[in-house]
Amino acid sequence: MRADIIRRLMALALSLVMIILTVAAPDTYAAPGDSSGDELSEFTISSADEFHEIMDNCIDAHWSKGKCINLDADISFEAGDFVSIPYFAGELNGKGHTISGVNIEETISVTGLFSECTKTAYIHDLTVKGDINPDGNPDSVGGIVGRNSGRIKNCTFRGTISGYSNVGGIVGINTKNGEVSGCVNYGAVSGSEKAGGIAGTNKGAVKVSFNLGNVNTGEPDTIVTIDDLAENLSDFSLNKIINDVNEPGTSTNVGGIAGYNSGTIEQCTNSADVGYNYMGYNIGG
Repeated sequence: MRADIIRRLMALALSLVMIILTVAAPDTYAAPGDSSGDELSEFTISSADEFHEIMDNCIDAHWSKGKCINLDADISFEAGDFVSIPYFAGELNGKGHTISGVNIEETISVTGLFSECTKTAYIHDLTVKGDINPDGNPDSVGGIVGRNSGRIKNCTFRGTISGYSNVGGIVGINTKNGEVSGCVNYGAVSGSEKAGGIAGTNKGAVKVSFNLGNVNTGEPDTIVTIDDLAENLSDFSLNKIINDVNEPGTSTNVGGIAGYNSGTIEQCTNSADVGYNYMGYNIGG
């Protein structure tokens, strides 16, 4: 009888211990609304609203660090509804899906699907579609990331991108810590300084990536030709020629893969047209 009572008491004590441990155990799952950013968590998003929740939390890099976001469906933004994720330090697994309607027109620099990715960021297996053409003279404009210090792998951009400097189909600037690999750009790229099919400026590594989007192939605003001079002899002067050549449309540091490169580029191919027909310098394939 006594032994039976002892067994029951031990079973009750064990049950109490298990209940206490269950209640005290930390919850490692953090939904997008959780701004702690302290624990590793993994979750899925499948709508524009859920993407906006991510954006709201990423006002700095702290929240996203250590988090993995899985894209569970294609996402499409309505006109004027898209806002870039400001800072990202985690993982976004696109799982082969597409984010479309990534359209930017307001005056802003350092922009793309993500504005800035830190060295712990990892973006992969994602397609982005949109027209990223900020007003003014924007710097660091990319189809995936404006300024990248992390890893971007197996990503594709389709659409148009324009800016003043550091304009790229995948990244505007790839810093010395940044790596871009297995990426493809189909978008038309336009920039006055440092414009490239994959990266406007590459200081890190670009590997096994392909550009199929034309870079700075639109006609410049002003082209001085012999016919122009013959028709306008009364206005002919050296100052006029100098001023015409300095009109917007002159482009420097333009490339099929990178506009400016101080890093490494390996096994990359450009299959699109590069550069204005009449103006620009430091232009290459």
